[in-house]
Amino acid sequence: MTEKNEILDTNDGVRIRAADTNLSFEDAYKQLADLVKKMESGALPLADSVAAYEQAVKLKAYCEQMLKAAEMKIEQLNPSA
Repeated sequence: MTEKNEILDTNDGVRIRAADTNLSFEDAYKQLADLVKKMESGALPLADSVAAYEQAVKLKAYCEQMLKAAEMKIEQLNPSA
């Protein structure tokens, strides 16, 4: 079991807090999409844009990790594909 403040490394070398890994794929993806919209709007101050970008990178890595795990599970269930 992980502690909420424990830092985890993803396969891409991105470090995220264990508390962030309690998100479902759908919730993480929605947060990522929302951050992208905010950054693209140009309304965020520079410091907030940098923080949003940092979080977006983490969410992207987390989503990719979850998709890879799902893909591996599917491959195990259907090895002939």
